[in-house]
Amino acid sequence: MEPSSVNLASHYGVAIDSMLPQGAGRYWKVRQVRHLSPEENQGRHHIFVQAHFHPDSTSDEVLFLVEWEDGSQEYKLRRSRRESIGHVAMFTWQVCNVQMLGAPSEVVSGLTANHPDELLEDGTRSGNTLFHHSFQIEFEEVIEETEESIIHGLVSNGVGLTLRLVADNEILGEGTIPRSGSYRFKSIPAGDCILQVIDPDSGDLVVESQVIELDGSNEIELDLNVPEAPAASEPVPAAPATESPESPAPALDNSLPPAPVPSAEPLTPAMPPAPVASSSADLPSVPAAPPVQPVAPAQPAAPLQAAGVLSVKTIDHYILFGPREHFATKVYLPLLVGELTATGATFGFSADEAVHARRVTILASPDVVGPEVDQNLQLQGTVVQRAYGDLATIRAAIGLTT
Repeated sequence: MEPSSVNLASHYGVAIDSMLPQGAGRYWKVRQVRHLSPEENQGRHHIFVQAHFHPDSTSDEVLFLVEWEDGSQEYKLRRSRRESIGHVAMFTWQVCNVQMLGAPSEVVSGLTANHPDELLEDGTRSGNTLFHHSFQIEFEEVIEETEESIIHGLVSNGVGLTLRLVADNEILGEGTIPRSGSYRFKSIPAGDCILQVIDPDSGDLVVESQVIELDGSNEIELDLNVPEAPAASEPVPAAPATESPESPAPALDNSLPPAPVPSAEPLTPAMPPAPVASSSADLPSVPAAPPVQPVAPAQPAAPLQAAGVLSVKTIDHYILFGPREHFATKVYLPLLVGELTATGATFGFSADEAVHARRVTILASPDVVGPEVDQNLQLQGTVVQRAYGDLATIRAAIGLTT
């Protein structure tokens, strides 16, 4: 029986990405991922990775991969009890993904030490403070007998797109294409099916495979290539899709962490990691902002008043962040996402989605999200305000208590 994955860290923005439906083969599945308690963590900022080898496995060691925006690095784990556990330090502003190598693997994403202080009952700081949070991941090797068909391969240039397996207009499985591009669909019944690459923002079909014939026991290897978009003479930035908020996590497992373990053996790094900020004084300064004030409604020209059609307001309040890659977004989103998710707030990066809100708070300066966005929202009947600069100003603007 295939083990189930337990995510005890979803409240911290951690997700488990999988394209491993029920079926046959050898693969790595996440047994559990959790956030360490203050007593367990003691001020560290690490990812602890443990590999549970299958009894029938012929391998004595395995590699796991840690990826972040600007690079990646592989680490080695051995089969012995102590050396099957490794720990890797996270550095300031890093957001990491972790997966096993050598076989298809589920991917744990959203791992970062950029979470606010967790205070004790007496109001004092605990072992979990800003830039000092840790996570434990347990991967389990699964080996099953082949009972039904398998399709696996690589998708080039498809990172972040959706890969979908379809038969008779029914979706048999789907998942987000990881940076490695590898995929694996299992336990597929006999019949004809196709693979589709879908743009998750628009829902448009990007690439479709030829018809794949399965007999219920064969294994097919099929690679897909997503054409690179041609360079436009006047490119218009595309708004990324809103990330679906994670549901609040169940109670954390407060059992003690593993005994002190040796560091995982790093292979040649792709690039040196960024330095760690040991105190708030080491953090990069963020320009101060004027007090938050609602932006004065724009006065459109008469033809615009006559021609425009107001959007339907289905959202009460939308919190619009700047582009994902902008420095301020990288700073504040990890610090706010837990509270925003817990309160059920609607937030994202899309001005097109924001027009459906009665009220919008833009968490970016005008040089990041231009004033034309304010004007367009106001033309659609939306009340707009901006907040940027220090964290206290931003929290007050979006209604989070201190």
